[in-house]
Order: sequence, then C-alpha cells, then structure tokens
Amino acid sequence: MSNNRTRYTINDVQKSRFYQMPKFLFEGELRNLSNDARVLYSLLKDRHELSISNGWVDSNGHIYFVYTRDDMQDMLGVSKPTVIKAVNDLKKYNLIEEDRLGQGRPNHIYLLS
Repeated sequence: MSNNRTRYTINDVQKSRFYQMPKFLFEGELRNLSNDARVLYSLLKDRHELSISNGWVDSNGHIYFVYTRDDMQDMLGVSKPTVIKAVNDLKKYNLIEEDRLGQGRPNHIYLLS
C-alpha cells in the first residue's frame, strides 16, 4: 500500500473542516454509549446549521432534523441494523427525541444536550 498522505501545513489546518464530538459523550453513564451512537450524535449536531437555514425550528424555538434512517446509514457507511441500534442507544441515554408525524411524513428528530 502506497503512502499518498502528506503532513499538515498551517494552511491545511486553517482550511480544514472538522466534526466536533462533545466531551460529555465520554463521561459518566455515557461511557457506555456505543461509538456508533457518539459519531451519529456528532454528525447530527453538525447539521444544526442546515436545519436553521431550512427553517426546521418548531414553535418553541427547538431545532429539529428531517433525516431518514437511510440517510443516516449512508452518512455513517454502516448497515441499517447498526443505525437502528445507534438511534436506540441515543434514545436510551436521552440524547435524542423523535416526534412521529404520521404516515408519509418525515419524523422530526431533536438532539438533547
């Protein structure tokens, strides 16, 4: 396998985009949270700006996501059962809530801090 990677320069670092993973996801009872759930939480948190620009804010000012399990599967590059387990893990630890809006309408997903 060839090494096509290069060392970071100051310019590279300044232009890089990163996902942020909250430290609290590794503390207390959340130490038992799966890494798939941690990554999913972090990726969804990054989408807050997209939700705001799309006007996905409810009447109470809470930001929500319109994001299917298939979209999550594609974003994480994992199987659907893995996504379902990660979502259930986030629900178990009260890090995500989902409002079901009925058949044919996408659910509203809320991250909790």
